[in-house]
Amino acid sequence: MTEERAILLLAYGTPRNEKEVAPYLRDIREGKEPADSALKDLIKRYEVIKWSSNLLECTFSLKNKLETELRRRPVYVGMKHWKPFISEAVEQMKEDRIKSITAIPLAPYYSLMSTGGYEKKLKRALEAVSYSTDVLFVRSWYAFPAYIQVWKRRLEAAVEKTEEKHSVVFSGHSLPERILAMGDPYRDNLLDCARLIANETRLKKWEFAFTSASNTGEKWLGPSLLEKIQELSRKGVELVVSAPIGFLCDHLEVLYDIDIEARSLAERLGMELVRTRMPNDDDDFVQALKLMIEELDSRASPYLYTARI
Repeated sequence: MTEERAILLLAYGTPRNEKEVAPYLRDIREGKEPADSALKDLIKRYEVIKWSSNLLECTFSLKNKLETELRRRPVYVGMKHWKPFISEAVEQMKEDRIKSITAIPLAPYYSLMSTGGYEKKLKRALEAVSYSTDVLFVRSWYAFPAYIQVWKRRLEAAVEKTEEKHSVVFSGHSLPERILAMGDPYRDNLLDCARLIANETRLKKWEFAFTSASNTGEKWLGPSLLEKIQELSRKGVELVVSAPIGFLCDHLEVLYDIDIEARSLAERLGMELVRTRMPNDDDDFVQALKLMIEELDSRASPYLYTARI
């Protein structure tokens, strides 16, 4: 039995091979069968990157490194849409008799549609196994100073390799535009994070765009990164520095949407696209997470938006 506050890392999930794509999409669509076109398109994208999305490996590496840094405090992993599911992590924590949990979505920006989905699935999983425990859910943590420094270092390293005539474009995963009418803070969280990073790097000019919008028949947040690249080309920009701050590791939305799709467009327009390194499981990011956990343990923080569930 342990009285320690365990850490639960929550991530989106990713299929590891073609056979897993259909059930993965089915889970995202809450049991509805995916259209053949959506299934084929996603498989094609994974094939182009040779199934090299490292979301699963990166998350478990973060788990292992954090356990070491936190002196063997237990760290669990639960995925929103694929194995190991959040429900599986909850069952294991109950079996291990964990009395209190700090749940951290590896998505620093709050949205009812994204981060809220992690919270909803965690609540359901706890109720399903009648697991009554103290859970601190970190809804938003993008403004935590050590996290801003992680991106500052990556942006500075990317800009150092470029010539003068470049434009920095921060980006994040798009969501349906209707979230704005709901008062959802997601877009403002992303823009605020971009401003914080830009201020730290003394960056005077920068742009913001969205990637990875789904074809659902409704309008999504924009402009898209592809639209932004076209706009910058018309202005004579020769080099784009892409900083995908909406993501944390090298997975499909970075390796395909930016490294292949956006870079291909830039090349066709006679431009170059340079992308920042992602936080992944790098030591400075691990240290940022450790500092955040220690702050959550000791006191309330103006940089961390939390809730008890």
